[in-house]
Order: sequence, then C-alpha cells, then structure tokens
Amino acid sequence: MLPEIKDTLTCDTAMLHRFQTDEAYNYARELEAPDMNIFQWLLDKIFGFLRGLFAIENERDFRVVLYILFALVVLGVIAYFIVRFKPTLFSRSGKTVAQSIEENNIYGVDFDAELKKAIKQNDYNRAVCIIYLQTLRWLADNGKISWQIYKTPTQYTREYPRDAFIRFTNLFMRVRYGNYTADAGSVDQMLSLQNEIEEGGENES
Repeated sequence: MLPEIKDTLTCDTAMLHRFQTDEAYNYARELEAPDMNIFQWLLDKIFGFLRGLFAIENERDFRVVLYILFALVVLGVIAYFIVRFKPTLFSRSGKTVAQSIEENNIYGVDFDAELKKAIKQNDYNRAVCIIYLQTLRWLADNGKISWQIYKTPTQYTREYPRDAFIRFTNLFMRVRYGNYTADAGSVDQMLSLQNEIEEGGENES
C-alpha cells in the first residue's frame, strides 16, 4: 500500500495581499491611459506659474490676469503689423529733413542726377523730397537759412518766411508726412516754386 502524499505547499495569504496592493508590482498600470495628457499637464504648469507670479488667490483674479495677458498679446500683434506694413503711420512731422530720403547731408549729393533717376522710375514722392533738399542747399549756400541736420521744415520757414517757400514747404510736408501720393503734377509744381524761390532770393541780394 502506497503511503499518503501530502501537499506541503502553503500560501501566505497576508503576503499575497501585500504584493497585490503594492503599486511597485502593478505592471498593468503601464497599459492604462494616463489621467492627464501632455497638453493638460503643460496648461497646469503655466497656470501654476501665473498663480505664483501674480499671487492669484481665487478664480476671479486668475481670469483678470488672463484677460490682461490676452489683451497684451493682441496689442503686440497689432503693433507688429503696423510696424511691418505701415511704418510711417507714427512718423513725426518733426523728423529731420535730411532723414526724409535717407540722406545725412545736403552736401555731396548730385541732386540733378538723383532727380532724373526718380522721375524716370516714376518715384514722384522721392522726386519731391529731392527738389526740397536741393532748394535747402541753394538757400543755405546763399545765406538765406542756416542749415542744420536737426532742424525741421517749419524752422526753415521761420528763418525764410517767404510765401513761395512756405507753399513749397507745405507741399513737401504733405507728401513726406501726410501720406499724400505725389504725381508728375506735384513735381512740376515743386519745380515751379523752386524757380520762384530762387528768383526771389536773387532779387533780394
């Protein structure tokens, strides 16, 4: 007769329960979808940073900060497009004359050649500016004005308050600072006033 075989394996139920409840042995968690995606995590970090930065204590304060930041972003975008596509919008009428056509000096400039080039290219706005600077050069050379790079057109009309020169200056300022588009007629008018200024100046001598 064979002896009775006994099962000597025993199960420690307490240890088994401890293993089952220990997260270190919960390998199935890697297959579970996370409670928060990366976008939500990033927003959480940003909101946490804003709360600490602005000492936000409640939801109302948080909304106010968000509105302010949104407004600043919108203003920044608007400012970018203005500077990018309309850089002359905030130009001051007090800008120095020499800078009006990217020239730093009325001396050493071949005005006749520059004027012919501008007219040939139908760049009448530039042609008006060139005629104006050429006239300033003539007035300075003949002692009618004291030309300085920092002076404005209005200052020159005070130094030489002649009707033709005032009308001449006003037309230039309309083109340069008033967003007025010059044409061939504007150039002819500037040249006519230039002759009147020079003739009047010679008669004063």
